Amino acid sequence: MIIRRLSRMTFPLLAFASLATLVLGFAGCDEEFARPDVRRGTGDQIRVVSGNEQRGFVGQALRQPLRVQVRDVRGNPVRNQRVEFRILRGDGSFSSLSGVTDFAGFTQVSFTPLEEGDLVVEAQTAGAGSGAVFAFTAIDLSRIEDPAIFEKISGDNQTGPVGTVLPLPLTVRVANEFGTPLDNFPVLFTANTDGTLLLTANDGDFTQPDTTDPDPSPSDSIGRQIVSFSDDNGIAAVLVRLDTRPGNNQVTASTTFTAGANNALVFNLTGTAGGSSSADSLAKIAGDEQDVTIDTTGIGFTPSITLNPMVVQVTDRFGNPVPGITVFFRISNGFGTLSASSDVTDESGIAETTFTSSEGSQGGIAVTAFVPGIGTTTFTGSITPVGGTPDDPIGDTLGILLDVGGGDGGRGGG
Repeated sequence: MIIRRLSRMTFPLLAFASLATLVLGFAGCDEEFARPDVRRGTGDQIRVVSGNEQRGFVGQALRQPLRVQVRDVRGNPVRNQRVEFRILRGDGSFSSLSGVTDFAGFTQVSFTPLEEGDLVVEAQTAGAGSGAVFAFTAIDLSRIEDPAIFEKISGDNQTGPVGTVLPLPLTVRVANEFGTPLDNFPVLFTANTDGTLLLTANDGDFTQPDTTDPDPSPSDSIGRQIVSFSDDNGIAAVLVRLDTRPGNNQVTASTTFTAGANNALVFNLTGTAGGSSSADSLAKIAGDEQDVTIDTTGIGFTPSITLNPMVVQVTDRFGNPVPGITVFFRISNGFGTLSASSDVTDESGIAETTFTSSEGSQGGIAVTAFVPGIGTTTFTGSITPVGGTPDDPIGDTLGILLDVGGGDGGRGGG
């Protein structure tokens, strides 16, 4: 009987002891076991961000670093992860054989080709199923045949709106003394004009390769100085985005390896501002907040007074003045007339009107300028008589007459 009772009590006790051991075992585990860190497990992904498919020169660092990003299985950036870089084909040197990812999962190194031809590099991290692969082409400048012919083909003397991409690429041709085209020959294009003039490869665009990168490297094919390699016909070309300021834009194409040839070709381009389609904003320039005090002692009424001109300017999205835009003006408060109910902007984008008050009128005034499709802006001011009180409320009488007659003298939007 005693043995049976002990047996019945043993199972609950053993179960409780096992459960306690299990709970204590979990409690004694480190944080990594309790909450698995996917960064240390399999399934991480490493991807190329920028720097792939570059063409460079033997002994010179590629213009764009080799940049990668590491993400976990959920797509979240992995920080503090070591990335190893190695050469799969060819010969070259890295600025560092490894890098550690930042808070956004990015890291990068520079690479210098040490032999001519096609090179392949891999970036790998622990836990990733496959690496990120970069491919390059390196050219040995000492083996390049100097071109006897270097000439402009097309793209010179173009004109376009500021800040836009010109329709025709800037095109040059390189050939030997027999007229045979030289392919894969590097031509250096340089933006000589200060400002925002940009160049890109003929088959490229003006966007960054990865807009999610908080610290993107500049694209190898976008900038104020880029190298374009000639094709099978000896043609090298770039596209141009004009400066945001109107005027001359200048680009030079050159071959720094030419012996006795004309190795500097200059393209002259023009950026223009203007046209109704480019108008973007309307702003007050002068004539706002004119508060006038008039001494009416001995007069008995408030005389008519002409305020200073109310001046506006129309500009494009880059702040350049836009001529030829019609600006409309109307009195939105007060009594009086305008010298012009509309005005066309001049070469400086300026339009103006002048307000003349009616006799006997006083108090606040407002004149609104507006351009359809662009916006409105309002000038305010006031006329205050001092030193006497008008004997006759002529202002009220004039106000009634003007309301009936309408026109620019009307109140509240005549």
